[in-house]
Amino acid sequence: MDEQLGFDGAEELNRAWREGLLPDPALTVSQWADRHRVLSPRDSAEPGRYRTDRTPYMRAIADALSPSHPARRVVFMKSAQVGATTAGSNWIGYVIHHAPGPMLAVQPTVELAKRFSRQRIEPLIAESPVLRERVKPARARDSGNTVLSKEFPAGLLVITGANSAVGLRSMPARYLFLDEVDAYPPSADEEGDPVALAEARTRTFSWRSKVFLASTPTIHGVSRIEREFVRSASRTTSSAVVTEVQVCEVRSLKLNRITATCFVAIVAAGTGSAAGLHHFSLELEGSPAIARGPNSVERRIDTATKISVFLKDPDGMRIELFVPK
Repeated sequence: MDEQLGFDGAEELNRAWREGLLPDPALTVSQWADRHRVLSPRDSAEPGRYRTDRTPYMRAIADALSPSHPARRVVFMKSAQVGATTAGSNWIGYVIHHAPGPMLAVQPTVELAKRFSRQRIEPLIAESPVLRERVKPARARDSGNTVLSKEFPAGLLVITGANSAVGLRSMPARYLFLDEVDAYPPSADEEGDPVALAEARTRTFSWRSKVFLASTPTIHGVSRIEREFVRSASRTTSSAVVTEVQVCEVRSLKLNRITATCFVAIVAAGTGSAAGLHHFSLELEGSPAIARGPNSVERRIDTATKISVFLKDPDGMRIELFVPK
């Protein structure tokens, strides 16, 4: 019996009440990931310690998901495979460890939600000691850890599909991760737009809520992420990948093939041209215009295997169009 408060368990209750009064930590999502995230071979081509510097353009986006950041909705319209889902996974880890609360993660379908859990969330927890301490293993009795639900102290992560209206209205959520929204169905079980249904779950938390929408855009004018991006306080960012080619023994073209019929040529030093990107080459399907040779081309080459014409833009880039014989 607790002598001060008069009942058993009073001290635990008092400690939980004091912890609830603590403000959200000043640590940002990117800082948390650099300290605690370990990438698994199951979900990364570069397993090991996570480093935000590998994708520096994601730092501001990830940090906007931190509770200390004033943004309530973060909209990321992106190209494919640039780290958006990884940023969302980092955010989930941050929430479990540092800012617990109810969180809803939505994938396009329930099947993809299960795959996301197995491929992304389970390795996230298994490889990070601070998360393993907070989420019990699935084999533990009454652990609260299933494929689509992860319980942790003072919080719960529910993973569902945008095609399940039941999953979208199952719980209030302080945090909401909407991944690949352009792949969502127009309506969730004929109950309305899945994005609107999911965002309605955050109303209870008002200004304390945080929503992250990410997707590769699809059709202009129809794309969900495009519409959300235009509605937001839009900012654009770009990433440049610069490769320095050290040429010593190489004295010929280096062909970086994109497909079987498309390549980018990089000219090495000593070939009579300045080192660097030289031309794009694209194969056409039997174009008679190529065979005749348009008047505006820089040059035309007729070999035993193909007919090529070279167009040159004002910046000096050559575009080769060819038809195999």
